Amino acid sequence: MLELVFFVLVTGVVPVVINKSTEEARFDWIKPYLREIWTAIFVFFVIYFLLKPEAMEVAMKLHNRVPSFWGYLLVALAGGLLLCAYWWFTGKALSRPREQPQIQAAAGVPAPAAGIATPKSGDQARQQSPTLPPITKVDKFAVNIPFDAANENVPIPMDESTSDPNRAFYQDLLSLTGRPAAPIGGQPHESRNLGDVNTRIEFMRRLLQYYIFRSIDRLQRDGESYEWSIDKGARAVVRVGIPPPDGIPYSHEEIIAVLSKTPFFGPSDRLVWNPNHKFLVPAHTLVEFAEDSTYNSVVLKRAGYFRWEIKVTQSFGPIIVAGVPGASLPPGFKTSIPGVEGYPFVVTMNLQVERPNDPNFRPDDYVQWGSSTFSALKEWMAPN
Repeated sequence: MLELVFFVLVTGVVPVVINKSTEEARFDWIKPYLREIWTAIFVFFVIYFLLKPEAMEVAMKLHNRVPSFWGYLLVALAGGLLLCAYWWFTGKALSRPREQPQIQAAAGVPAPAAGIATPKSGDQARQQSPTLPPITKVDKFAVNIPFDAANENVPIPMDESTSDPNRAFYQDLLSLTGRPAAPIGGQPHESRNLGDVNTRIEFMRRLLQYYIFRSIDRLQRDGESYEWSIDKGARAVVRVGIPPPDGIPYSHEEIIAVLSKTPFFGPSDRLVWNPNHKFLVPAHTLVEFAEDSTYNSVVLKRAGYFRWEIKVTQSFGPIIVAGVPGASLPPGFKTSIPGVEGYPFVVTMNLQVERPNDPNFRPDDYVQWGSSTFSALKEWMAPN
């Protein structure tokens, strides 16, 4: 009697408990092999009971009454039929019931009809649940870029103010655009054609596009630095990196192909972006530099999952105030160079994260990553 209770408990109760403990996408890798596993378990119990002393005694009595040939044949047939029955039973028990079509109300809201069963939980609930709307985030800030159109080699002048909170940002732009007056190797510099205001605006949009991409790379990593200003003195700055969710290194060849399209990707940058420099992106992500006549942007996207774009726009030139030289310059910026003007730009983040029926995709992590990175970028480009 105890043996029978043990058999019912192990084959009936325990599987139900295990199923309820693991149905939330745990141990999904075992699902393709459930039929074979259950059949093997049944065969094990048959062998287990046949090796019991009582079963052996019955087998010996039958062996004495039935001739050897017919006895072995009957045992083989019984074993084969029992194995086929187990295989059929496990297939029947593990097969999914045929799903009934869902009926939608006129307004587009799911409305189950009478007599149609709807799944309660587990994989069927995840598969049949209506697609949730995407999560969208939009944020923006403005920057004012000082520009010296008369100097093609150093169009971003140095900020002579040591207390300007934007000084480090302007210094980065200067280092990206500056080039020696005497070309190295004797080859003349290619003209930047900065005499036209539209060319200047496009030049600065592409500059900010490249700066934003470099900043995304830097913000992925922990960093330490020192800053000094008249009002704050010297201070150590520690930065905690913001790595992407599901991050993997982007192809080095593909990232070089993207960066080579910008005129600011010079020889020194190629040394930095060597094969050992890992730019992390979420798995299956595509990186693009997008542009048209009104904007330039950095785009990271994965079809059906997310799209993160940081766009730079500028629809007009510098603000000119008659009789007030330097009226368009950014607050706090100082220069002794005449003719420098400030050009305002808007930096906008458009983040859209889908919510697919993928248990391995965590939309909230992508929203947190995109929003945190953009907030840190704003602190670098527009700290005041």
